[in-house]
Amino acid sequence: SSAAADVYKRQASEFAATVCPVGSDAIFVQDSWQKVDKYDRSLGLVYCNDMMLNEMLLSSGHAEIFKIYCNESEFGTQDWAVKYGCS
Repeated sequence: SSAAADVYKRQASEFAATVCPVGSDAIFVQDSWQKVDKYDRSLGLVYCNDMMLNEMLLSSGHAEIFKIYCNESEFGTQDWAVKYGCS
């Protein structure tokens, strides 16, 4: 990966750690339509400290929605997903 991509990943990780520090109570809601990605990573929503981490990463500019997956996700029609690129 590029140096720039590494910087963005680190910044996103640091942001996530401020929203949801290690040891926090977190809830993971797996996407029932698309359970894992091509790398076998679980896909879904993460709630931590009464916030949805997915939406926090999007609203802060630390993530973006890959629109090609909107129709493959059970969450693709939710308000937050539409706000950040799904239609």
